[in-house]
Amino acid sequence: MEPRVVIKTHAGVSHPGLFSILIEKCCYPDKSSPERIVSKRLYNFLEEIREFRLGAKFAVIMAKRFGFLQSNMTWSWRSHVMHAVLVHLGKTESSKPAPYFDLSAMEKIIYLKYYLEADGAMLLLLAKELNSAGKISEIEIGERIHFLFRQIYSDYIDLSPDFRSRTILRERLKKIQKGRYDPQEVRHKIFPHLEPLVHLGLLQKLEAGRDTQFYPLSLEGSDTLATRVIEDELSDFQRMEVRFSMGEYFDVIANLLFPATYKKYTDMDGKSVTSVIYEGYNRIKDSVTGTASIEALSDWTCTTLLAEQQILIPRSRVETLLENAWRCNPDGVRFHVDFQGHRSYVILTEEFVRPR
Repeated sequence: MEPRVVIKTHAGVSHPGLFSILIEKCCYPDKSSPERIVSKRLYNFLEEIREFRLGAKFAVIMAKRFGFLQSNMTWSWRSHVMHAVLVHLGKTESSKPAPYFDLSAMEKIIYLKYYLEADGAMLLLLAKELNSAGKISEIEIGERIHFLFRQIYSDYIDLSPDFRSRTILRERLKKIQKGRYDPQEVRHKIFPHLEPLVHLGLLQKLEAGRDTQFYPLSLEGSDTLATRVIEDELSDFQRMEVRFSMGEYFDVIANLLFPATYKKYTDMDGKSVTSVIYEGYNRIKDSVTGTASIEALSDWTCTTLLAEQQILIPRSRVETLLENAWRCNPDGVRFHVDFQGHRSYVILTEEFVRPR
């Protein structure tokens, strides 16, 4: 079991929009590149934004940890989802960085999903710290960040289901325990976990002399703090892993971003869901094989419905809709398996959206 925490970080990689630029302007879906070349492309595209340019190398490292890039720097299925979102928003033609840093509701939803996926353990601990103290000070949390990393790995050792994974985590924990961060490193270990939540609308950042402080924001139309929702929804690492193993990321996100307006999917929404799935398929599919990742298609569908119609649909329900469409109309849906024999890809035709 992999702990949901990103260790190798840089203060310059503190805005989710950097990953959008990396995907759209620095990498390709089917053409590999050396890592240093990708870093250089990002550095050059960021132009005069010095604070982000300095983190270009770490942006690539973090993009791999988040699962956006393969080892050869080509897109993963998550990058295909991000590309579909950016095309839908009309951002892909921009030759300037600014539009990528102005996050829409769709971008906030999908990036929050991927931050929970990769860094959820740290976000949960920071939410608890904020709920307890009311704020997080850069100086104070800097003295505790090393402890938080140790706590995450220690707790995940207890959660790991087999001897091999526990052994691997113990070895990593030993390295963390031996390491120490000097004062110049601390900011690089703190900001990439906290500042994205500022850009996603969950925290407020204030400068206080030489210190930087983070405060939780209330949910829209409510007095409830966003960090309180995170703690209530996830509670601890075990509950978080159980919920995420069932694909309940978007349930948490709906309660964070649309607490008063979202509604749960019903069969009455089936027609609009079908059109959203088909739109996503045409943007995500491989240009040669025509296949699209079912995971990518599910993330696209859940994100689009929640952002544009405030409909919360379980990822499992998207897969069920594809299954039912295949049973009713095999000409509209064709499934393909991965190397393990699991049904992982799909090809859709116009028959999929044709009324029956």
